[in-house]
Amino acid sequence: MQIQGNRKRRSLTRVAGVGAALALVATAMTAAPAFAGGGSKAPATVTLSSSVPGVGLVTGEAVSFTATVTTSGAPATGSVVFSVVGSESTVATCDGGNTQPVSTSGGVTTATCSFAKGLLGKPLFYNVSAKLVDPNFTAPKATLVQTIDKSLTTTSLSAIPGSVIASEAFSFTATVQDVSPGTGSPTGSMEFAICPYTQPTCTGGPGGAFTMPNPTHAEQALNENKITFTLPSGVLTPGFYNVSADYVGDSNYWSSQSAFTNLLVTKVPTTLSLVASDNPTFDGGREILRAVIKGDSRATQSLGGPTGNVTFAITGASGDTLNCEETGTPVIPVGSKPANQGVARCSISGQVLTADSPYTISVTYSGDSVYNGSSGGGSLNVIDPP
Repeated sequence: MQIQGNRKRRSLTRVAGVGAALALVATAMTAAPAFAGGGSKAPATVTLSSSVPGVGLVTGEAVSFTATVTTSGAPATGSVVFSVVGSESTVATCDGGNTQPVSTSGGVTTATCSFAKGLLGKPLFYNVSAKLVDPNFTAPKATLVQTIDKSLTTTSLSAIPGSVIASEAFSFTATVQDVSPGTGSPTGSMEFAICPYTQPTCTGGPGGAFTMPNPTHAEQALNENKITFTLPSGVLTPGFYNVSADYVGDSNYWSSQSAFTNLLVTKVPTTLSLVASDNPTFDGGREILRAVIKGDSRATQSLGGPTGNVTFAITGASGDTLNCEETGTPVIPVGSKPANQGVARCSISGQVLTADSPYTISVTYSGDSVYNGSSGGGSLNVIDPP
């Protein structure tokens, strides 16, 4: 009887041990991950890629960063938080915000951070990261480095007149344009130069550096910027010139130079008028003929008055010719003093005769290095004194 009692107790012990084991199994099953209930999250991986990998991205070029989420079983359903920070701590915000929902298509789960108008080139590179936020999965943050370069530009000239007269004011426009795939309207400075065609290097000519204005909406739509340069009057003398514009560039756009455009600066056109002291004049009297030379109204006083000579051809009805008293010839220098600037004076005394009337007078201005020649004339009648 004693032995049987011991066996019974051992059997009960074994049963109790089995019960405890079953209880442990039940506990373990209760502690298993419940993704929808906030328990342990399953592992996932996130890979990050750029639509413009390598060193090809330039200022303003559209770019997107795609985070691809890989899981075992059901796909992720949360979102991805992107961070785009430039090397100079410039923080960029994705179109639509830096938190982007994931979506699954064709078995691939992704979220995308896009910049339709691109990024600035000044930082040189951007540190990009993507962090998965999901109730059922966890994954390490994915990172990449996006390099970026300045965008190329082109510079061109427009509205340059084919020719102007000496000292005439004029304007022309320089346009700097971004080169695709970059976008944006370049800013910074534009350098202008107008130099003699024969001058090997352009130094000391009219021009200088000027700050580019803020681009208009129309210019922004064309990814360009324009600046107009005005040369004031009284600057250029006759000759052949090269006109150019250099875009200096800025932190986001490379510099560029326009092609040379030729400009012809011509001599100033003149008009000549003949003024007689008396007409008709008396037989054997004193007559003073004045040739008055005037430059085109577009020219300025900076050029000074016309110089050179005027030739007076004074021919009587018989064909006889007369000379000016001042030189004993038909040629008279043009006056340069304030009192007679641009005027040539020819005096004839006791030479005009009624018998040789009328006299035909032709006047020719020779021109000089700045002023073009011109001509005029008239007739002189001689009558007997009363």
